[in-house]
Order: sequence, then structure tokens, then C-alpha cells
Amino acid sequence: MKKRLQKDIGLALFALCIQIIVYFLITHFTGEARSIRSFVSDYVFIASWLFYLLLKTVIYIVWYLISKKGKAGAE
Repeated sequence: MKKRLQKDIGLALFALCIQIIVYFLITHFTGEARSIRSFVSDYVFIASWLFYLLLKTVIYIVWYLISKKGKAGAE
């Protein structure tokens, strides 16, 4: 479980880095002058991370219930 959690945290940090790089590329090529604060408070950014957290929570709950059910059936 701990190794899986570390892997998921690493993937989340990787996704965050990709989002930041894409944001800076878009602002550079479009010529917009936006700050990192406006990026973090953007609705798309907030919605995507809330959806990610919700999805990961559901996956962990389902994974836990399946593993718990498998252990109960083996006894």
C-alpha cells in the first residue's frame, strides 16, 4: 500500500509539473502576461485536481473493498 501511494504521489507531481510547463508555454506563445497565482486559481486547474483527488479516492476505496473481500473469502 505504501509503495502504491508513493507511486501515485509521484504521478501527481509529474502531472503538476506538466501542467505548469504547458501553462508557461501557452502564455509565452500567446503573449499573455499572467502570473502563477492566476494559473493556480484558474477554474480548470482547480477542477482537474479536484476530479483527480475524487477519482483516486474512489479507486482506493474500491481497491480496499476488493482486497478485504478477497481476504474474507480466503478464511
